Amino acid sequence: MADYSGKGELNGLNFGQNWTPFGYFQDGAIGFKSCELPIGTPGRPLCDAGARFGNSPALITPYQTAATTPGRFETVTVGGIRALFQNRDQMENAVDWIKSLYPSTPFAFYRDPLNSFVVEEKTKSGYLMLDVGRPDDKYHINGGVRVINTELTVNSSGTPVTPRYWGTDSWNGVLANPTPERTVRDYTDVLPSASVVYDVSDSNKVRASLARVVARQNLFQLGEGSQYDFTRVSTPGPNLDRFAFTSGRGGNPNLNPFRADQADLAWEHYFGRKGLVSVGLFYKKIDSFIQTNTVPRAVADGTVQGSTIGSFSQPTNGDEGSIKGLELSAQYDFDAGYGFTANYTYSDSESPYSNDYDKNLPIPGVAKNAFNVTGYYEKDGFAARLSYAWRDTVFVGNFGFDRYNLGRYQSAYGQLDGQLSYDINDRFQVTLEGSNLLGEDATEYLQFENLPFRYLSGVRRISLGGRMKFGN
Repeated sequence: MADYSGKGELNGLNFGQNWTPFGYFQDGAIGFKSCELPIGTPGRPLCDAGARFGNSPALITPYQTAATTPGRFETVTVGGIRALFQNRDQMENAVDWIKSLYPSTPFAFYRDPLNSFVVEEKTKSGYLMLDVGRPDDKYHINGGVRVINTELTVNSSGTPVTPRYWGTDSWNGVLANPTPERTVRDYTDVLPSASVVYDVSDSNKVRASLARVVARQNLFQLGEGSQYDFTRVSTPGPNLDRFAFTSGRGGNPNLNPFRADQADLAWEHYFGRKGLVSVGLFYKKIDSFIQTNTVPRAVADGTVQGSTIGSFSQPTNGDEGSIKGLELSAQYDFDAGYGFTANYTYSDSESPYSNDYDKNLPIPGVAKNAFNVTGYYEKDGFAARLSYAWRDTVFVGNFGFDRYNLGRYQSAYGQLDGQLSYDINDRFQVTLEGSNLLGEDATEYLQFENLPFRYLSGVRRISLGGRMKFGN
């Protein structure tokens, strides 16, 4: 086992050269339980046939010298000093290069059973609807009820009491002995709704509505199996060089959908060419919402004790809550093809959720302040759109054990997206889309902003695509 790092190495760009350090890491196939680890010989496990990760040799020896493999190195002069460096011609394809170093250790791909699942959903629905009001009336009333029956089947995999993994010393890998799990559920939702629109004048309307709403669960929240993370113990003691459970996460096949009763009241003013300004008030009484809980869990591992207590995160349903707020919106389409849309939302949410520091915490995922602005141009088959969306700090859920339970928050976040498209003809269109153009990073913290929890490096994504229409 060896660790190669670019830290502290010379960077050729600083000397006018066209090379930079390249770091790579190699480690032995010593997955937890798949290969029992002999004490005192890290990196050299005893593995049964077929149990090793990739069926690789028990010991990887990556060290090479210029004498044994002269083609791997080249001489480069840096600052007047001649030194040996990795042959840059071999580095054009890094994966093929690493494979060439270990021809007897082939790369292998394994299906991850904990992230492989099938969710089947069958729905039966029926509705009744009533419209009141003629086209020339100042009012229009719409009401009805929809009944939906849902049959949900989740076929997933679980982790047994004594798991085995195809993995390595630094990477737990994938579960080698998953247990099949099947959850079958059936539930019915009755969704009444009613709305009234009143024309105060030709340019002003008032809208009011009442409704029972439901939102489906995320598929990964339903189907993801329980995943456990292990790490090798490095502190002296009876568990030295053994694997210990540290943390885990998983889905919840018994998760209920988001359900709420909501009321909305809005005033709308129309003007000019497709111009609109509106002000709205809303209230939602939530019966069930989805939250992320982190709780202690004891998991079997390779320690002398046989198990270790660590944190486990899982989506669960919150009991009740409420959201009330204000929404402002505006849009306008100019004659030359230019236009914009903008809206701002203020949301004040509350739930019975609490931790060691706060009570009546917000509904998870609901930001107190949020806005988005979009500018666009559409003319002669060409379209351009630039959008910026921002939201305030968001409560995600609680993290911790029975004591010192802390709130987990996502910091305020904004993102700029763009899109260009051109209609070649009536059937073909090409598009260029950019996501997170400013490369904004996302962060999370525990209870206090100076207690960071998670950092997600922002990635700018550019995609080129096309659309084709078939038929008439």
